[in-house]
Amino acid sequence: MPRFAATVLFSTVTVFGAAHQIPTLRVVLDTDLGDDIDDTWALSALLQSPAVDLRLIVTDSYGSQSRANALAKFLRLAGRLAEVPQIAIGPERKGATIMDGWANASDLDQFPGQLRFDAAEAIIEEVEASVKDQVPLQLLVLSPSAAVAAAIRKAPWIAQRLQISAMGGSLWHGTNGTGPPEAEWNVLADMPSSRVVYPHVTTLCPLDVAGAAQIDGVQYQQLLHCQERVPVVKALLEMYSAWLLRCPWSEPRHGPKGPADAELRSSVLYDLAAATMLPVFPGGFMKLQEVHVALEDDGFTVPSSSGWPMTAGISWRSPGWETSVVQLLCSTAEVIV
Repeated sequence: MPRFAATVLFSTVTVFGAAHQIPTLRVVLDTDLGDDIDDTWALSALLQSPAVDLRLIVTDSYGSQSRANALAKFLRLAGRLAEVPQIAIGPERKGATIMDGWANASDLDQFPGQLRFDAAEAIIEEVEASVKDQVPLQLLVLSPSAAVAAAIRKAPWIAQRLQISAMGGSLWHGTNGTGPPEAEWNVLADMPSSRVVYPHVTTLCPLDVAGAAQIDGVQYQQLLHCQERVPVVKALLEMYSAWLLRCPWSEPRHGPKGPADAELRSSVLYDLAAATMLPVFPGGFMKLQEVHVALEDDGFTVPSSSGWPMTAGISWRSPGWETSVVQLLCSTAEVIV
């Protein structure tokens, strides 16, 4: 854990015409947005939180260029394209993504910020900047993490100067948070990278909780109603509808609350659950436990005394998470710096 005197940064936020100062947290997002829609829900929560200073988004996993195209289109639809200072494209590995065709290179061409093709170096530079400024940095890993692993291999010291939160693994339960443990995709898809990154994970959102995260009922209807006044929600629901027509996978489409439906409920929101474990979001909805986690050769993450220590979400404690998330997504607080 880093040990230094941190400087707390503040944003001035206007809510119903009144100005409030709130502390902000620097965040780097590592994402495989472009396949499962849950990454876009997580990004929406980060964009809507006035307490998040989103410094860099890394598109990671196979087809990372296509993922950057989808990211740029979503940001444009959400009216936030100019608010993200940097997009970094992770190591390029061939492969099609679900949202290929929904977005293309012309969407990324409209990005006015800094577009980088050295994702590992971009991550390292953000850590260096946080150390120089004496402020905390949170790295949110929602992908198989090739770029993050490359950064740690290149500059091992960074792992001691930031907090890493990850959606990954399956400790006691898997599908829908109730099935038996399974080899979860983010870990299994790139085992060499997982072995580099997971020893340094501080907060883990495994399938035990992530697999049970879904929004429906009154809360989902609130999203439908607020989309006309909240561009981020409108863009999110537009992309969600397009994703539903393309997604071939059963698990995210059939959550514990029922099948995904653009008019009734979300798909399983694995990555949104992980994003809301960041310290700037309301807590208390999950039961957390200090766990030592080992990574086996078959991709299973196993509680073990010989594993790496981290704080993991192990079960849901109360049903208020959906309400809290929807309130955030539908909020119209304005950050005026």
